[in-house]
Amino acid sequence: MSNNFYFWLKKFSFVLLVVPVLIFTSCSDEPNSTGYGLLNPEDLIEIKTFDSVRDSISQEFKQLIQVENLGASRRILVGKYNDLTASALIRFEFVFTEELKTLLKENKVNVSSAKLKVFPIYKFGDSPRTNFSFNVHEIKSWWDSDQFTADSLNPSHFDYDNSSIESNLIDGDSVISCELPNSKVLEWMKAISDTGIKNPSGIYLKPTASSNFIRGLRAIGSSTNTSTLEVAFSKDGTTTDTIYAVTVADVHVVTTTENYNDPLVLTLQSGILSKAKLKFDVSAIPKNAIINSAVLELTRNFSKSEFGTSFQDSLYVLRLTDTSKIAIDSNFAPVLVQIDSNIYEGNISRIVQDWLNTGMNYGLLLSPRDPDGGVERFVFESSNSLDPNKKPKLRVYYTIRKTK
Repeated sequence: MSNNFYFWLKKFSFVLLVVPVLIFTSCSDEPNSTGYGLLNPEDLIEIKTFDSVRDSISQEFKQLIQVENLGASRRILVGKYNDLTASALIRFEFVFTEELKTLLKENKVNVSSAKLKVFPIYKFGDSPRTNFSFNVHEIKSWWDSDQFTADSLNPSHFDYDNSSIESNLIDGDSVISCELPNSKVLEWMKAISDTGIKNPSGIYLKPTASSNFIRGLRAIGSSTNTSTLEVAFSKDGTTTDTIYAVTVADVHVVTTTENYNDPLVLTLQSGILSKAKLKFDVSAIPKNAIINSAVLELTRNFSKSEFGTSFQDSLYVLRLTDTSKIAIDSNFAPVLVQIDSNIYEGNISRIVQDWLNTGMNYGLLLSPRDPDGGVERFVFESSNSLDPNKKPKLRVYYTIRKTK
């Protein structure tokens, strides 16, 4: 080979040797391995904190009772407890054979017994409270569980027979039963068998004055053992048979005499849909900040809170999108969970970032996570708490571009 070939081969080898050294040297320059020294000074960042308690940030809250449709609950509630009264509506449906329809129209069916069965799965009230009973009333007006609200019990909208029709109520741990008049149930069966007559509107379970706790019964939203009506009957005085009417609609309404006007506490109560608006002044956070973490913390007033036998021990936090009405962003619902005996907290970073991005902070809506499956009473220290450290707290860690 020519001398020129060896000359260029040595030169190329030298370049291959030098380039890695240069790369290694540049990667090892000060200040560290992150490449911080290579950044444009205008791109440098810093992390800052916002603490509503430490920084004495102003905040405000407002109690409210939200009126909304009550259907599709996993439980229906019946009973009384202190200021609370829970009552329920149930509508049944029979499925008849063509033969039975004909016999009913020809008045050849006799009902020998009719038993209502409901299935308790929840209790709210102190252990010593042992009195529970209800009256059964026939509903006279049509109702729609999907459109039913607390206001629907108004006499101008809701009509029922004042005379109760139940007898022999037996309050068991797994089943509560009572007998209904044979003649009344036969009347319902005839009405259903005749397509020209509107189906019966169902029954109204109203707690007696002596009741002192609330039960939750399996509702149509449950997977098994919903309320049933068991009817024994005979055909033309001979053959005896049993038919079961199944629940096709149910709903409950909880009312209260409490006005929730204690300014020192923030009360969220299931059943009556007691919720709260909470707003922090976050104007101290720069509009161009990137939110790394935003934690909302509530301190529970242990002595005033009350809970049933099974419930979801957590809260929803929703971003309000209007001031004149309760409009929310339902696309994202952070959850506050209990992390200590009296502390609930959760990350609301996305909500705070939205406040900055849109420039609109209408506050938060706080709600029990299970708003209608019980009557749990979550009581927290409010924005007016006498102890600043127990007020609702918002801690935010955010990143901004560092000034020169």
